[in-house]
Amino acid sequence: MKKDQHIEPRAFDTELAAEYITKSPSFLNNTRLDDKKRIENDEPPKGPKWVMQGRNIRYYREDLDAWLDSFKDQSNPAWDYNF
Repeated sequence: MKKDQHIEPRAFDTELAAEYITKSPSFLNNTRLDDKKRIENDEPPKGPKWVMQGRNIRYYREDLDAWLDSFKDQSNPAWDYNF
């Protein structure tokens, strides 16, 4: 690898994942805990998918992108207006 070459990470820790989705790390921490309870109650999770790598929590870029894309499906009346 060249010295000036930059590698884009595929997996993020909580802090970088939060920055990527423009939320706080505490949002991801709280959502992750809430989603564990939701899954136990057969409810769908609300936060992005995450994985454990050893004792570390990681968020994959494609899961964060999919979570962000899921909000596109929510109707926003402002976008239905024909200019």
